[in-house]
Amino acid sequence: MTAPALTILGADVRSGWNFVIRGGGRRRAAVVIAPLIALPLMLGAFFGAEAAAHFGVDGAVLLGAGFTMMVAVVLLLNVSTVITAFFADRALLLLALAPVPARSVFFARLVSASLPFWLVAPVLFAFVAGYGVGRGAGAG
Repeated sequence: MTAPALTILGADVRSGWNFVIRGGGRRRAAVVIAPLIALPLMLGAFFGAEAAAHFGVDGAVLLGAGFTMMVAVVLLLNVSTVITAFFADRALLLLALAPVPARSVFFARLVSASLPFWLVAPVLFAFVAGYGVGRGAGAG
């Protein structure tokens, strides 16, 4: 990762932080409540998959459905994010005039646009780990 890309990502992080902190009580409450909602989802995915594997349910069907749901959610959440990140963001006008390589701008925008995946992926990872535990799969 190049220094300009890190600078752009740092600016995005600071912008998000200021959006939450200066946005009022509702945004701060959402930051507190989101992990409280995510933890039961991840535990439910883990123990549900563990129980399904323990009772001999075919993993291909469950994992196929899980990946399909994850792709659908990411697709629905990510379309507007990608359009904004790559085409409609006002900061792109400033970056176009700055002496920054286009590769760095593209990489930073790609990381920013992939955030919805990183919100959904832990639930799927917990599901896969639970299924592995239920089937008796070792760590190696």
